[in-house]
Amino acid sequence: YYLALVSTRLSIRTGELQHTLEDLSSARQRQDELRDYASLITRVQEEERRRLARELHDDTAQALIALSLGLNGLERVIGKRDLPEKDVKWLSNLQNLADSTLEGVRRACRDLRPSVLDDLGLRAALEWLSDSSAARGVSCRFLCTGSPQPTSAESEIAIFRIVQEALSNIWRHANATQAAIELRYYSDLVQVTICDDGQGFVTKRSPFDPERNSHGGLGLVGMRERATLIGAQLSINSSPNKGCTIVLSLPL
Repeated sequence: YYLALVSTRLSIRTGELQHTLEDLSSARQRQDELRDYASLITRVQEEERRRLARELHDDTAQALIALSLGLNGLERVIGKRDLPEKDVKWLSNLQNLADSTLEGVRRACRDLRPSVLDDLGLRAALEWLSDSSAARGVSCRFLCTGSPQPTSAESEIAIFRIVQEALSNIWRHANATQAAIELRYYSDLVQVTICDDGQGFVTKRSPFDPERNSHGGLGLVGMRERATLIGAQLSINSSPNKGCTIVLSLPL
């Protein structure tokens, strides 16, 4: 009787364990499917960014250049005539509007898909990001060490976007005056560090906490997701009034 009871209980437990393993396997499969789907969305998004940047450059920017040149020529011709001051000012305002719109389109092209990333690679692209920080009021130092190792285009895009988002958070939320980007190549690892001397934040807060979001919390979530998609590790260390350090490590 006891042997039969033990055997029955073992059979029940074995069945429960088998169901648990099946549930875990199903959950793992769904997780893999979600990761593949997220990766596909990221690739499609980058391709759309590339397409939009190319169209803005080839169509809109070129049309604005032609408009600016035409207005400039018209301004020179009209300048030789005796026109009311209001008309001269109106034409000058149009010229300024065309020039500022052209600069805005060029800036949008760079933000959508910087040509330096495709033409010159990751190091040049990160250095370009570092240089562009000064215009936002934050001095940024760039350092690259080690011999560059080959990485996939998908990984380079993800690294670039993570650094871009980190700098954007520094510009918008950190109240920092100085920042640094360090790109380090090892034989089996690529490591990127972004740090600043800003106000910092509490890293243990939920990324969806309203106070955390004032420091770019949702952007941090996106950075982690991008890192996961390329098999990289992302660590974020910060505390109030002590700045922030973000380290991205990608095994080769």
